[in-house]
Amino acid sequence: MPFAFSCWFRLATSSWSDGPQFPVSPPCNDPGVQDEATPPADSAPAEAPEHKIVRSTGQIYRQVRDAVTALAHEVDQVKRSAGFTAALDAMSQFWAYSPFNQWLIRMQLPDATHVAGRRTWERLGRKTKPDARPIVIVAPAANLRPPFVAVPVFDVSQTRGRRLPSVDMALRGPSVAAQGLERAAATLGVRVERFDGRPGLQGFSTGGTIHLRRRMAGRQRAATIAHELAHEILHTMRSRGDSTHAQIETEADATSYIVMRALGLPSKAPAYIAWHGGSGALVLRSLKRVQRAARRILLAYERPTRKSPTCS
Repeated sequence: MPFAFSCWFRLATSSWSDGPQFPVSPPCNDPGVQDEATPPADSAPAEAPEHKIVRSTGQIYRQVRDAVTALAHEVDQVKRSAGFTAALDAMSQFWAYSPFNQWLIRMQLPDATHVAGRRTWERLGRKTKPDARPIVIVAPAANLRPPFVAVPVFDVSQTRGRRLPSVDMALRGPSVAAQGLERAAATLGVRVERFDGRPGLQGFSTGGTIHLRRRMAGRQRAATIAHELAHEILHTMRSRGDSTHAQIETEADATSYIVMRALGLPSKAPAYIAWHGGSGALVLRSLKRVQRAARRILLAYERPTRKSPTCS
């Protein structure tokens, strides 16, 4: 996704009682905390051998229309589910941090994902580990000079206890389609590079370049490339206008959903869109833009050696 919309920290300040709480803004494809390691890429069966799509423009448009309608229904189903509501309730316990405190946390624990005060963790059924070293941040304090105090907080990795409710957005299993989508990106004039990222961040785009986390399962890599290509096509600085975060992420993952469906692959788009504030109605309103992005990606996938117009 464009850098401005990638899953980094929310920039905000708060008033604190138990010390501020800190989440990363909902991570791409994996907002919840997973205490167990992600299953290896070969833990799910591979899809059938890759096949050519070879569809007319009219067929692509009809397919996208039908798929978007189905996606809108699935998003609303996810938002009504008890598991999704529980995950939202858990994440509401974590507040956003000021940029300065984000920097302090990164300096002390670069892989931090969910940070909160000791009492907040206890309310969530978790306790800090005996050897946990507090992360020190600052909180405003009236009638003091300087007007702030040091506050100890802890990352989820420094706690143990009840598992936090989460929404599973990880795609597992290999896929040959990921390589084809990388070739499609090149056809569209978009470079694909790798980075060693923090947990939860699958990828982001910076205008002409998509950055992917290393060591992703093939299916997750395919979905992430399709998502970021949609951002490259639809959400440049000139074209995003007054679009909201929910609208931008809805359009990108709806496009990814269409591409993955066309390639015979599963998608976690309904949960991703719901988590980022989207809805079935918003999916339907995005139909024409999603059609445009999906068509360009699928045509580039079919004709990777043909130079497509630069994304705009």
